[in-house]
Amino acid sequence: MFINIRKAQITALILCAAVSIGACTPTVANRGHIVTAEDISDIVAGRDTQRSVIKKIGSPSTISTLDPSIWYYIGLVTEKRGILDPKQTDKKIVRVQFDPEGKVLEIAEVTNDNIDVPISQSKTETGGNKVTLMQQFFGNLGKFNAAGGNE
Repeated sequence: MFINIRKAQITALILCAAVSIGACTPTVANRGHIVTAEDISDIVAGRDTQRSVIKKIGSPSTISTLDPSIWYYIGLVTEKRGILDPKQTDKKIVRVQFDPEGKVLEIAEVTNDNIDVPISQSKTETGGNKVTLMQQFFGNLGKFNAAGGNE
């Protein structure tokens, strides 16, 4: 009888360990389209067109609003473990630029090094009155809705 209880305890311990290890297995989420190096090497500048690019790597994630001849393929891989927030494990942005005839002019991976975003140091003034905390508090006294209705 002692042996059966001991086996049950060991089995329960192994089962609990397996379940708790399984709970720590990360959940991987792919968002967008991760373009591989093989996909990039399949596209030849000057030969491939917009239609052939779509056939080879699919529709773009977005098309530039300022220049419709530039397509972006954006992919993101996140990993979530247990109750922790998801962490980004991989990000890839590929830019495909076409000439006026619709043929590939350039295909390149966008990295943090070649993103040039000018930062303006000027401030935009907002309208309105500058009021203190006490003015805000006392300014609302006596302002009630009409009885029985929302206006």
